[in-house]
Amino acid sequence: MSISQEQFQKTWRHDLSSQQKKSRLDRAFLILERAANRQLALLNKIEKDDKIQKNIGYIYFFDTVKNFWSHAEFAYALGKGKNRKFCNFPARLLMETVMRLEFYIRKSKKEQDDIAIKEMLRVCKRYYDRDKTEGRNPVEFRDYYVKLAVDGNYPDIDKANPNINPFPDMKTLTENSKINDASKWYFHFQALAESTHGKLFAIKMARLDDLREYIRSMMYVLLMCNKALLIVDKHIRGASNSFILKAINESEKVIKSPVSITK
Repeated sequence: MSISQEQFQKTWRHDLSSQQKKSRLDRAFLILERAANRQLALLNKIEKDDKIQKNIGYIYFFDTVKNFWSHAEFAYALGKGKNRKFCNFPARLLMETVMRLEFYIRKSKKEQDDIAIKEMLRVCKRYYDRDKTEGRNPVEFRDYYVKLAVDGNYPDIDKANPNINPFPDMKTLTENSKINDASKWYFHFQALAESTHGKLFAIKMARLDDLREYIRSMMYVLLMCNKALLIVDKHIRGASNSFILKAINESEKVIKSPVSITK
């Protein structure tokens, strides 16, 4: 599935009520979540297998994928309550994570390690500066920083810039992605940011029909879940290919099934 206005129009026909659309999205998501849990089990097995040599980049990748699915589950959970209009927050984060993961897996192992280390050093630096500002001893974060930075050409923690990002910005990521139609995603990424950035009109629109806003955001979530499953499968050389393709096909059938069998 690729994001486009045409895709939305074809998928969400006018003869479906908002509740029918939500029901389909919820069922489709649960199908993908079950496949994700199986995929995460494979990643966990690889992580714990001492016979398989793993670089620090793999550990970073695994944690990022786990975090992705935690946010996807959060988006789904929002649909059950009064705060469903805020589903755009995790949807936007998931889109950015997919683009970063896709960028990451196209790099060499050495480059992946460098990205992973820089991301972790950046976090250490932020916590280090926070503790210093608040008058606490930041030795824990300094020691961890030194341990991570020992094998690379990284600055001393006091000279490090916490704002340096090892990933390109979102616009560059979408323009250079190998995912079909990814160059069109930046428009949708910006649209998801409207209420995130406090745009008054977007906030008022969400209040008028919070279910519609949830449905729109959840559709993005579903699309990103599809992409994440495929990206991870590629990274682990097709080890989950059989069951993730089946799950993606099943979820799409739920979305596109005739109205006559909609529950």
